[in-house]
Amino acid sequence: AKEWRSDRALRKLEAILAVAEARAEALRKVGEAANTEIGQKAIQLDLATKAIEAKQAIAKESSVVLLPDQATDASSVVAQAMTIINSLNAKA
Repeated sequence: AKEWRSDRALRKLEAILAVAEARAEALRKVGEAANTEIGQKAIQLDLATKAIEAKQAIAKESSVVLLPDQATDASSVVAQAMTIINSLNAKA
């Protein structure tokens, strides 16, 4: 029974390691793609989509009224996010 538990624990650890390696590889590929012009545009689209989805969720679940202005305009949110990304890239 002790050997069975050891084998089971080893299989579980191997599965955890496989998942961690797959995530690391995925992050590496995303990082490589983000360093291209097309990758930057994809990031901008993703950020804009997420900002819109977040505002839709707030609108469905809240009585808060969201008014468009520079701080909440999707393009401004993307521009602010890209400024942060570019700033971080310049420091790297």
